[in-house]
Amino acid sequence: MQCMLALTVVVLYLAAAALLAAGPRTPPPIHLALPWFAALLQALILAAHGAALGAYDAELFQVLSQSAWLMVLILLVDARRDPALLTPGIVIFPGAALWVALAAWAPAGPEPLALGSTGVIVHVISSLLAFGLLANCTVLALVTAAQEHVLRRHQARPWMRSLPPLIRLERLLFRLLAAGWLALGVTLGSGLLFVHDLFAQHLVHKTVLSFTAWLVFAGLLFGRWRYGWRGRAAVRWTLAGMLFLLLAYFGSKFVLELLLDRSWQTPGAH
Repeated sequence: MQCMLALTVVVLYLAAAALLAAGPRTPPPIHLALPWFAALLQALILAAHGAALGAYDAELFQVLSQSAWLMVLILLVDARRDPALLTPGIVIFPGAALWVALAAWAPAGPEPLALGSTGVIVHVISSLLAFGLLANCTVLALVTAAQEHVLRRHQARPWMRSLPPLIRLERLLFRLLAAGWLALGVTLGSGLLFVHDLFAQHLVHKTVLSFTAWLVFAGLLFGRWRYGWRGRAAVRWTLAGMLFLLLAYFGSKFVLELLLDRSWQTPGAH
C-alpha cells in the first residue's frame, strides 16, 4: 500500500514540476493543487511509517524524504501569498520525488530512534526545519543568480517570464536564511542535551560541520545587514554554508550507515 502511495506522490511531484516549467508566470490553481495533494500523501506515508515503527526513523533516505517534504511545504505556504513564488518547485519537486522513491524502495537502515525526551524531539524537529529552510535558500540563490546573469546581459529568456521580480526573490531568500539560521542554532543547542560522548557516538564531524555552516550563514546575514550583500556574494556564501550543512547532515550518515554499517545511535561501535 505504501509503495503505491509513494508511486502516486512521485508522479504528482513530477507532473507539478512539468506544469510549472511550461506554464505562465502566475501559475493557475491546478499548479498549486497537485503539489499540495502530493505533500499530503507524502505526509501520510511518513506518519504511517513512523507509526509502524513506533519511533523516529533516522535512516539516510527517510531523513532525506522528510527534509524534502518540509521544503515542499515551506514553498507551498509561501506560494499561497504569491503564486509566482512557486517557481523554485521546478527543481524542488523532482528532488522530492527522488527521495520519496528511495525512501520507499531502499533497504531498511539502522534501528529507529526513540523520541523519549523533549530535547531529542526539539533537536529532530529543528534540524529538519533548518535543513528545509536552508535548502530552499540554496535553490532560490541559484535561481536569483541565473536571473541576475541574464538581466545583466539584457538577454531575455522565455523561462524568466515565470519568475517573480529579482528584488522579491532576494527578500524571500534572506527571510528564509534568517529563519533557517535560527532553526540551525536551536538544533545545535538542543543537541547538547542528549550527546554524552561526541567520539563514541560518531558525532564530532557532524557537530563541527554544522557549527561551521551556522557561522557561514551568520556571516552572510551580517554582510547583508552591514554591507547590503546581494547577488553573487549571497550566492557564494549560501552555497558554501549549504555544502557544510549537507556534509554534516548526510555526509556523516552516508559514511556511517552505507559504508561502515554503523550509526551514532550505537555508541561504542568502532
